Amino acid sequence: MFVYTMANHDEVFQKTKFHATVWQTGVPPIAAVDLIAKRTLTLKGCISPELIDPVLFFECLKVRGMEWNVITKTSPLMVAFNIQGWKLL
Repeated sequence: MFVYTMANHDEVFQKTKFHATVWQTGVPPIAAVDLIAKRTLTLKGCISPELIDPVLFFECLKVRGMEWNVITKTSPLMVAFNIQGWKLL
């Protein structure tokens, strides 16, 4: 599964007066701060993003105006490496 967001630089700048790269970098930490402020995220210290409830986190992103998408990606399994290279399953 792959979760991603796409933003148009012109549209983001018109709405926020920030470049899309800055906006996409800044909104996720703000969503985490929102969860801390609401006392939904109560873990202390430096925590891994995987410990944050993804449903609540992605809901916070949407509230902040960041739409996101999910796709399932697959890739061939590499089963052995020999002198000629990887053999694909």
